[in-house]
Amino acid sequence: MKPIPDDAPPELARLAELLRDVCLAADGPPLAAIAERAGVPKSTLHHALGGERLPNMETVLGLVAACQDPAVEAVVRQGERMHAAVLWREAYRAVNAHRPSPSGTDEAPRELAVANRLIEGYAARAQTNSAAGVDGVVRLREDRLAAEAALDAAVERLGQATAAVAVARAALRAASAAEHEATAAGAGAPDPDRARNES
Repeated sequence: MKPIPDDAPPELARLAELLRDVCLAADGPPLAAIAERAGVPKSTLHHALGGERLPNMETVLGLVAACQDPAVEAVVRQGERMHAAVLWREAYRAVNAHRPSPSGTDEAPRELAVANRLIEGYAARAQTNSAAGVDGVVRLREDRLAAEAALDAAVERLGQATAAVAVARAALRAASAAEHEATAAGAGAPDPDRARNES
């Protein structure tokens, strides 16, 4: 694995380090096998471990789950996935804090779609009594956590877009006021063409 870039946000670096530790602790499977188990392309796994870009929440939870030993207690496995979700949320906020607000108008629908997909999956499993047994309860908690984090991300991005709209509206009002002032000043001034004709 290549070193994590020095200029990566600390929160993103921590997430990448956690994912690296998880993969190394899996004791055996090559990265290609881990990617296949997690249901993600190998390139996505390399980007997630590289700390160069933020993977989505589903990728993070899928990678952690793919590397976990099923013999370990379910509560411990859940704790590891919850920790990964917390680090993802911190990394998301850090990465998006440096983006200009107007970009939020492009990405909010995508992030909201991800949140809706996670919520629908969580609701479907909750309604089909899939919480039977410890593993079922743990899975439902993970589904809820992922859905909450994804929805928080969408709300945050929508908030940035709303702020950008407010800034644009204020700029439009200022420009409109300047136009009115210029129009009023022009209406009070003599018309140079008319003055020429009268002379």
